[in-house]
Parts: sequence; structure tokens; C-alpha cells
Amino acid sequence: MKPTCLTCGKKLASPSSDCDCGKPKWDAMSDQEKIEWLCVRIMGWEIKESPQCAVRIVFANGENIGSIKRGLFEPTFKWNPLADWNHAAEIVRKMRERWGYKYILKSVSNGYTQMEFIGHLGTLDGWARERNENIAVCKAAFLALR
Repeated sequence: MKPTCLTCGKKLASPSSDCDCGKPKWDAMSDQEKIEWLCVRIMGWEIKESPQCAVRIVFANGENIGSIKRGLFEPTFKWNPLADWNHAAEIVRKMRERWGYKYILKSVSNGYTQMEFIGHLGTLDGWARERNENIAVCKAAFLALR
């Protein structure tokens, strides 16, 4: 069985091959890019460049909730669903409220956690199996909405 692109489902020549679908790839993104993607796409927040300096400001409902400076998350912006379970739970809540997803979070063999987001028609739109449950939640959400 040939491996497939996790983003578009296209058959790949080998497991190490890259797909040319042009969609963002979870494993190719840095942690910061993942967090920014989750901020904008899932949470509905905005990230704007500051005209005064090299700072990117994160806005939720028009309110400044933190900043990103020189490619690193500054201490003023502490939202990190990859590391904090409460923040990952916010993603689950948003997926349910904003898009109507049902979800299943379960422990599977060898210490892995599997997260599944199920769409309106009972389709499995995004799922991930990871050792870290926060990453499983974030990756499944990414795959459901990519």
C-alpha cells in the first residue's frame, strides 16, 4: 500500500516524499507556525504587524492579548496549546461551537492518544495519533480544517 499525503490524500512515491498540493503540512511547520495557524484558523484571532517595530500583535475580539517578537513567542503571549492542556481544550471547544464537530479522545496502545473530529455527516474529518495528547488535539484540528 502506497503512503498518502496527510493533507490532501494524494498517493506518494515513498513515505519520505513531499506532496506538491501546496497546502500547509503539519510536520513541516515550526511550533510557532502551528500556534499561529491555530490562533487564526481555529480561534478566529488576528495577527497584525506593528508599524513601529518588528512585533506582531495578537488580537482576540479587537483586544490586544499578546505579541510575538523576532519569531519567538514573548512572555506576554502565553497561549500554547502544544504544551498546555487547558489551551488544547479551548481548541476542542471552538471546534464544537464554531463548526459543530463532535470529538473522541481516547488512549490507544503503547502510550499513544488518538483524537478524532467527526463532522456533521458522521465523517471522520481529522484524526491524529500522538504520544502527547495536546499535540494529538492540535494536529487533528489542523487536519480537519486544513
